Amino acid sequence: MNWLKKLFQNIPLAISAGAYLLLAVPATEMGLAIGGFLTIVCGVVGLFLPNMMHYLKENTKKGHWAVSIVICLLMGLRFDNVWKRSSQITAICARFNVDAVVILTILGCLLAVFAVYFMAVTFTFLVKWPAGLLKEDKQPRPEPTTRRGFCVAVVVVLILQLGVLGYWGTQKQSYHVDEVYTFELSNYPETIYGDSEGAYTTWKTGETFSDVLNPADGRLFDVSVPFWNGETDNHPSTYYILVHILSSVFMLFGGSVNKWVGLIPNFICCLITTYFLMRILQKLLKNTVVVAVCAAVWVLCIGTINMGIYLRMYAIVTMFAVIFCWLHLKFLSDYADGYALNKTLMILQLATIAGILSQYYFLFMAFFFCGFMCVYLFMKKDWKMLRAYMATEIFAVISAELLFPRMFVRLFFGDRGSEALGNMLNGEGYFGQLADVLSVINKELFGGYALPVIAIGGVLLAVSFLLQKKAAAQCGSGSDVFVLLLGLTGVFYILAVTKIAPYQADRYFMCIFPALIMCAVYPLGRCVLFVDKIAPKAKNVCVGAVGALLVICAVAQTVTGKVSYIYPEAELREQVLRQYNQTPVVVLNEDAYNDSVLQWAFEFQNYDNVFLCANNTVSDVAVAAKDGKLDNGFLLYVHMKQTDTMELFDQLAEYLPIKEYSEVANTQGCPVFYCIPDSPLD
Repeated sequence: MNWLKKLFQNIPLAISAGAYLLLAVPATEMGLAIGGFLTIVCGVVGLFLPNMMHYLKENTKKGHWAVSIVICLLMGLRFDNVWKRSSQITAICARFNVDAVVILTILGCLLAVFAVYFMAVTFTFLVKWPAGLLKEDKQPRPEPTTRRGFCVAVVVVLILQLGVLGYWGTQKQSYHVDEVYTFELSNYPETIYGDSEGAYTTWKTGETFSDVLNPADGRLFDVSVPFWNGETDNHPSTYYILVHILSSVFMLFGGSVNKWVGLIPNFICCLITTYFLMRILQKLLKNTVVVAVCAAVWVLCIGTINMGIYLRMYAIVTMFAVIFCWLHLKFLSDYADGYALNKTLMILQLATIAGILSQYYFLFMAFFFCGFMCVYLFMKKDWKMLRAYMATEIFAVISAELLFPRMFVRLFFGDRGSEALGNMLNGEGYFGQLADVLSVINKELFGGYALPVIAIGGVLLAVSFLLQKKAAAQCGSGSDVFVLLLGLTGVFYILAVTKIAPYQADRYFMCIFPALIMCAVYPLGRCVLFVDKIAPKAKNVCVGAVGALLVICAVAQTVTGKVSYIYPEAELREQVLRQYNQTPVVVLNEDAYNDSVLQWAFEFQNYDNVFLCANNTVSDVAVAAKDGKLDNGFLLYVHMKQTDTMELFDQLAEYLPIKEYSEVANTQGCPVFYCIPDSPLD
């Protein structure tokens, strides 16, 4: 009857698993069936597990419980968002005359309380078990003493970066459409306004668009909004939650959402990225001056600036990618020197989870890096370490799925997931796309001089290897292996993501920008070490030469590069359009995406009356003209204009005769015309 005893011992596990699954699955017959099946599976698995209560007492720390409580309460708060969309639940609540939102919110919070036990057990096991495979009695590496010179270099470089980002932040005048989606998905309870019912062919006030961009009244710091919106979007919720919290802070102090709500978290992530980049370079190059100059070049890269200025989650995913790389360098160094790795593996798993939940492209970077790490450990024939490392990274993916249950669905069945699969199967035009991507990376990281950088780096690396074999030891344990893994990861990431990405844009490759920079400057550091070994007196000259070369690269970047996401021409546009804020606005959309017209939501909130025509539907102008709002003139936005102007107004004349028109603004593919109808309209 031992199995019966185990069954009773782990009944709380099955119950709490059921509570968690009810929070995670949608309220449909299929969702409930899946949730019920998985609950039964958890109960059966419990028969083969030891007493989980005893396991918790032995293994959990306060941090495990804290994370479990936060996640389960978050899922409980968004429970009403998932279940209130169920027609079955709505019908039941209507029959018993109860408020569905209130009932479901209460039920969701109760389920969250029960689900905490399941999350604590699962999360503790997934984090601790891989490291436990090593069963090491080795001592951890003593924390190195941070030198004063390095600390000063870090402070100087971070101040430089903050100044650079702050300058370009003040220059930013308008938004990419995806940046506006950031504010919508962070603050608007109904995800994208353009997808909601009644968004088109009716007059809206500017207040409507202000509500779209700002947190709703009474929903300040309501992280259930970005959490739920992240589930329906093609990206995880982490960045949206940060933007929502900062938006709520702005609203709390009487402000409103503006560009700084997105820039501030980006700037913080960029500063942390640079700090860890400098720590990696210090371990690789062993020269603070060279590290500082290399970091300054990174700070001045157009790609780095674009990352900070573009109001999406690519700064945060790059931050976690660099932390991921730093932990692998520490892993390789400790592994080579025979120190304990248990703690490093646990922190590495947490960093991997955070990276996955910041942007799904992190998965591709981690897949290649971890794959090459496994090959390295396989060649070492260290089977125990290989098992522990593979379990660490596999369990990180499982943990990310538990923390954000819609991840798997969005990756394989979402819009972008299906599009990525289609792109992968389509073999047309790949080499042209690859050339475009390499051109973007070349301009944004190397100022257009990638080929000379690669050639010089290759020569220097070959010379240092051939003439000074001891240079590898001076670079630090595991350094050469680490840089090789970085280079291979960068190459394979570019080849793969070029194939699946929807566009050949810089943002999809930002997470590997630091890896490419590190690979580019590593040969210069090896050269300094080589000179220091054979001619110590010439070391300063060599450092000066390397620094001068890097400064030239930085200047070339600044002179030849162009920051992509500031739209400086929009300042004049805003001044011109401010004169028409009492004028009604009609918006035509010639883009393939119906909701992309919300790119101008920040402008729309300044007008009293705005009419959005449905996608590629000129005839809707006749609907806008029915109530006489257009009699005395109106502004006509033509978003993503493709039709010739004469042809466009010829089409428009079929529904609304225009006496005269003039173009008053034209930026970012959206001309704005001031139009006067031919005669008063009925």
